[in-house]
Amino acid sequence: RGADVIMIDTYSHAFNSRSEDGNAKAIEFARRVRYVMREVGCSVVVLDHTGFVGDEPRDASAKRQQVDVAILMEKRGEWRAGEPARFAMTNKKSARFGNPFRLN
Repeated sequence: RGADVIMIDTYSHAFNSRSEDGNAKAIEFARRVRYVMREVGCSVVVLDHTGFVGDEPRDASAKRQQVDVAILMEKRGEWRAGEPARFAMTNKKSARFGNPFRLN
C-alpha cells in the first residue's frame, strides 16, 4: 500500500497472453488491473497506441469498453530540443461516475 497512481507504459509491453483473441486479452488485462487497484487502493493509468487507421486502440474494441476514461493525445507541431512538447487532447470516453477531467 502507499501508491496513489501506477502508470503502465505500454499495454502491449505489460501484458502477454497466449490468447489469440484480442478482446479476451483486453478483458483479462482489465481484470488484473482492477485486482491491483483494489489491493493497492490506487488508480492505474495505461498508455496504449492507436491503430494505423483512426483513433481507436490497437487490437481490440474491448480495450475501450474496459476503461473508465480514455483520452487521445496527439502531437501538435514539431518538437524542438529545449522546448516543451505540445499535444492536443480529446476526451474519448467519460468515466461511469462522471468525468473527472476537463480538456481545454
